[in-house]
Amino acid sequence: MVGNVTQDYTHISLGLIGCGAWGKNLARNFKALGVLRAVADASPARTQEFSELFNVPTLSAPELVKSAEIQAVIIATTAEEHFTLAKAALLSGKDVYVEKPLTLTNPEALELCKIAREQNAILMVGHILKYHPSFQALLKQIQDGAIGDILYIQSVRHGLGRIRRKEDVLWDFAPHDLAMILEIAGESPLSVSAEGGAALVQNYATIASLNLEFPSGLKASVSTSWVSPIKEQRLVVTGTKGVIVFDDRKSWEEKVILFKNHVLWNEDMPHTNFECEGIAIPHPQAEPLKAECQHFLDAILSREIPHTPGEEGLLITTILEVAQEALLTQKAIFMDDAPQPQKLRAI
Repeated sequence: MVGNVTQDYTHISLGLIGCGAWGKNLARNFKALGVLRAVADASPARTQEFSELFNVPTLSAPELVKSAEIQAVIIATTAEEHFTLAKAALLSGKDVYVEKPLTLTNPEALELCKIAREQNAILMVGHILKYHPSFQALLKQIQDGAIGDILYIQSVRHGLGRIRRKEDVLWDFAPHDLAMILEIAGESPLSVSAEGGAALVQNYATIASLNLEFPSGLKASVSTSWVSPIKEQRLVVTGTKGVIVFDDRKSWEEKVILFKNHVLWNEDMPHTNFECEGIAIPHPQAEPLKAECQHFLDAILSREIPHTPGEEGLLITTILEVAQEALLTQKAIFMDDAPQPQKLRAI
């Protein structure tokens, strides 16, 4: 999954649309990999700043998408612009990387996946935490049976977010955690429920949580908040033999902690083992975004499906659409196997 650090990517030509804070991180990495050729943004001042900072020419978004000299397009704009820009790039024969969320509606995400298949194009979504060495270390422990059979997955993503009017906190924060949960679960959820509140902006939740139930019986929850002064980024996976935690706010040495024998049994009654001590799981330190950027370039060269393909973005978009409906109806909603909005039904 992680890009080959010795690979020469410089013959790939890449354009970036979206010169915001995250766009700067993407530009920095793709520039270091020798592939950034042009930038575009709705703000002329921001575009000029990027042009000077990374020593690349500026284009308008339509010019960049249509340029015969650009092979792949990175989209790091606001979420409501993702569909239009990604569709134009795919139809122009470009490979496309889209920051999360892929789109804000299921039909749009479905259309992008269809176009990518028809064009034989790479469509990749920026689910960065799946490229995080700490998550990969956690996943390996689970796959090696360190915590036994998985019973429950809990994630928390709280902090002072940038309040939006086109999307709520679930669309902003939850894609990270949903991508990790789906990777661990290895299956699509059977049903989704959600609760939350529009504390600051009418009709858009600033605090929200969703619950997932999977066909295997596994359950998972995601808690999000834009208005917490305490920043939390934590994933807890509970199994029959232990618990493993990925806490991205900890130092690198403490990011992944394994707790064995956290529950003891007295005949058929479980009780907490208060003497259980965590074991730090050593793993190499590396920048997740660099690994993600390299992986996109490797997919361009190999023409292999990336680890976070458009179809994953489609599934997460569908889950979030269902969660929004569940917020309104206060009912759990079933998801059929095919992620089609007409196949959603309230319990």
